[in-house]
Amino acid sequence: MSESPIHLRAIQSDDAEAYRHLRLEGLKLYPKAFSSDYADQVTRPMDFWTQRVSSACNSPNQIIYLAETPEGLVGTAGLVRGESPKERHNALLVGIYVKAAYQGQGLAEKLITACLEWGKVHGIQIVKLGVGAYNTAAIRLYQRLGFVQYGNEPKALWVDGEYLDEWQMAKEIMS
Repeated sequence: MSESPIHLRAIQSDDAEAYRHLRLEGLKLYPKAFSSDYADQVTRPMDFWTQRVSSACNSPNQIIYLAETPEGLVGTAGLVRGESPKERHNALLVGIYVKAAYQGQGLAEKLITACLEWGKVHGIQIVKLGVGAYNTAAIRLYQRLGFVQYGNEPKALWVDGEYLDEWQMAKEIMS
């Protein structure tokens, strides 16, 4: 467990390289937790990451929050609003990752809460997410935050020679 002060903030345009490193670390260490694949993402040019960060910085439809210490980025979570006018009341919670040394300190909860608050300010009513059915720690966190399961996607992912089911969860943040 680290004693460094942790600061939460929205991603900025100059975070692309550090964000890339953090994201790739999460994909490599926890391949079952993400639909994105490390082998695919690691080959993406830096321009891909710069554009991804720029989009998050300049869009009213998405946010990426970062957890930062003096040593660098240690966590991330994002929220992406539905693009269609019929789906703009929905958003998807994505890319949640906290470095191992910082897990168990409530950091994921703080990052998710920041995303939910951003969603409220931007008129989002329902936040959805997908989580591996095997990931009981994450499921407990989401349940503690008020998310409820509304579905199960069998064989949602194929990782390391096995199929993984994914729970679909949602939380109403505005009525």
